[in-house]
Amino acid sequence: MKRGFVLTMDAMLALIVAAVFIATIIYYVNAPRLETEEYLYMTGGDFLAVADKDGSMLSAMEGRGSQLTDSIAEMPDNICINLTITDEAGARVTGAETGCKAPGRYVVSKRTIVNNTRIYVASARVWYR
Repeated sequence: MKRGFVLTMDAMLALIVAAVFIATIIYYVNAPRLETEEYLYMTGGDFLAVADKDGSMLSAMEGRGSQLTDSIAEMPDNICINLTITDEAGARVTGAETGCKAPGRYVVSKRTIVNNTRIYVASARVWYR
């Protein structure tokens, strides 16, 4: 009688350990991976698209950069952005930044802006604080 009880307890313990092991594997396989370079690249691209569509970049190129600075200030606290807008010759037209210290690693997202007949390139360096 004791032998059957020991075998049953052994089987129950093995099932519990296996269930915990399988649940842990499923959790780590399905866990979202948000803090990657790909996420930063998409964040920079989204920021450039929104700033272009709402006119922040065009107003900054005309000398009114406060709207662009406000757009950068609306970013999440853990994201830092340095934005530089250059003309077709590569000369810096304007820029804005979050005020974070210089990064060790960052991702660069770019967007082309056409204003009248002039072409500009907006580059956003994005990194975690």
